[in-house]
Amino acid sequence: MDWSRCQSATSESLRCSQKRGNINARCVYEAFLNNVDGFKQLQASPLSLEYGDHGTPEAFIKNGASWHHSCHLKFNNTKLERLRKHQVKENIDTKERSSKRQKVASPSRNNCIFCKKDTFQKLHEYSKVSLTKILRRMATEMNDFDLLATISNGDLVAIAAKYHMDCLTQFRNRYRKHQSNTLSFSKTERDRVKGRVFAELVSYVEGLVEEGTLNPSTTFRNVVWDRYISSSIKESTREKRGKGVRLKVEPKTKTPVKWKDFLLNSKNKEELFLYLSELVEQQSFTDNKNVYITKGTSVISKGNNMSNSTQEEADTRIVIHLVHSLEHGARQIMVRTVDTDIIIILIGQFFNLCHRFPELKLWVAFGTGNHFCYYNINNMCRHLGESMACALPLFHAFSGCDTTSSFFGKSKKSAWKAWKSFPEATEAFLSMYRHPFQQVDCLSLNFKHIERLTILLYNKSSISLSVNEARRNMFSQKNKDIAHVPPTQVIKIDYVKRAIYQGGIWTTCQNAEPTIPTPEDWGWTLEDTHWKPVWMTKPEAAKACNELIKCGCKSDRGCVTCKCAKSNLPCTELCSCKCPR
Repeated sequence: MDWSRCQSATSESLRCSQKRGNINARCVYEAFLNNVDGFKQLQASPLSLEYGDHGTPEAFIKNGASWHHSCHLKFNNTKLERLRKHQVKENIDTKERSSKRQKVASPSRNNCIFCKKDTFQKLHEYSKVSLTKILRRMATEMNDFDLLATISNGDLVAIAAKYHMDCLTQFRNRYRKHQSNTLSFSKTERDRVKGRVFAELVSYVEGLVEEGTLNPSTTFRNVVWDRYISSSIKESTREKRGKGVRLKVEPKTKTPVKWKDFLLNSKNKEELFLYLSELVEQQSFTDNKNVYITKGTSVISKGNNMSNSTQEEADTRIVIHLVHSLEHGARQIMVRTVDTDIIIILIGQFFNLCHRFPELKLWVAFGTGNHFCYYNINNMCRHLGESMACALPLFHAFSGCDTTSSFFGKSKKSAWKAWKSFPEATEAFLSMYRHPFQQVDCLSLNFKHIERLTILLYNKSSISLSVNEARRNMFSQKNKDIAHVPPTQVIKIDYVKRAIYQGGIWTTCQNAEPTIPTPEDWGWTLEDTHWKPVWMTKPEAAKACNELIKCGCKSDRGCVTCKCAKSNLPCTELCSCKCPR
């Protein structure tokens, strides 16, 4: 053993207690060795010390033992006492937990819960009960049934669960990769919900076909599919979501693993709907059960006959089936969906239906999984009142839906508050509800009410009646960013037309063969067989401002050396030069 150096190599100078005449070297060495023994008993020695049989004060004095000051401080009395108190407290906490909760035997208490092995690596124990819930959630999302079985006997503290740090790190990395794959498969929760519900619906239809029976308490059962028209605004909206993966639907085709990618392709859905409809058509059901499933414009009826419908969307066609069931004796209706638009349409049509069928009780089963819930449409409409309930579809189209854009930075909640503060907007929405597809212009009373509602959406204290005026005030006086001011009146008129057009489709949903005007007069333009929104009818600011540029060149030769010529800017009528205009 080399007594001339400390066992920890640093640039710090060595100190020897014997060379300090004002202290007792023997007492210093005895205190140091006692502290070293105390740290070893607690299994928490800050440094690994090796001095063999020379661990006595006499040996230290004889050999002139020296150390670094920082190394000596690691073994002082304060740190030793603090460590002892901490371990005493841990023992008390462990006993209290054991008294409150009986420990459950674990099949492999000395093994890691992840790798199930007891390797040379150090095993760590869980000390927080709250981590149990987190670990179970992660294992459930990844379908790690081995880990779930291991920790199913109780919380991690009760079963004395142990783990290797590397194994825990690998598990967390695997969970992050799983989350990344889940997000890339479906960017929004709504897409995942739609895929799961669609899979449930397919399984349900197949169950009907296999069993040929229905729930004994159900008299009418309707399945409504979308139609896919290539030249419609709805189809143009669907194409923005992506093209998806084409998979030909046949009886031997395997069920898609990624429903979202499958559903992005309209041809896939069209073939699947046709296939399921034909399966139901081939089956027979009991006499007191009525099954209706759409097949293009026609309806396959297993019961009372039902007329055809030319409606494109299942959202509106559901109302046709609902009315048919009511006309044949049904009074309690349950609609299964994950689309908010259907709830809006049903609320808008509720009072109209109640006038014909006062005993109607309408429910909506919405969402799936943890988000599944039931909505009582009767209670919702009773709370809203007839005026707001009927006006709700127009408000929904105005504040943003599949075919109309929403206002930048303005949520449905903000739009709802603005609507509540301006009752005149309700009269405008009701007028559009009672007279679908009505034309408006900048001088129309209904447009002025909608214009005022838009101003309040951006600035509830504004007294302006024109969006152009409010836009100028907010930009110049309140220093609002250009993205956070209302759209111009020119843009607004086409936006309102698109909202009226979509609202008209929803409010005429009780007509089996509604007359829908062409979108061209309602803020849409046809480009390469696809409908695109009309955003502007005036030239862009960059082009319009060029007409206001003028140069001061007065040369008879024209603009040759001036800045406008160098910038390739054409001369305008305001220029003083003699260049040809």
